[in-house]
Amino acid sequence: MRLVRNLAVLLLFLLATAGLRTGVVWADDAIGYVKSAEGTTLVVREEESAPIAVGDPVFVADLLIVKGNGSMGITFIDNSQLSMGSGSQLRLTSFEFVPKEEKLSFVTELLKGTLLYVSGVIAKLSPDSVSVVTPVATLSVRGTKFLARVDD
Repeated sequence: MRLVRNLAVLLLFLLATAGLRTGVVWADDAIGYVKSAEGTTLVVREEESAPIAVGDPVFVADLLIVKGNGSMGITFIDNSQLSMGSGSQLRLTSFEFVPKEEKLSFVTELLKGTLLYVSGVIAKLSPDSVSVVTPVATLSVRGTKFLARVDD
């Protein structure tokens, strides 16, 4: 009986700490969700690549990849929207949305491909807090919508 109890305690301990060792991120930390995904769409999170699909959360530091002729659309918790075209790679560099404390930031890095951005609350409250970094320039938001393309 004592052996069974000890094994049960060990199992509970291993299950409780598994998330700490694997770097599991909980959905409460999500900054947005995938709203559309066509073709091969991936996320690289903590150096691990995995498919990403409609309904999946996205997090700060995620690298989003659209392969081939695919596409991906994301809606963020401030109602910003991003659409990525075929062959795109986008890193979600920073995101902070605490309007009551005036903590607002949304920075992405478009490594290659196309990106359509539609502004949300962060851009409306603090346009200087939103930017898209590319290999050749940093785009700051001054309107509600723009399209960017980075060639290989």
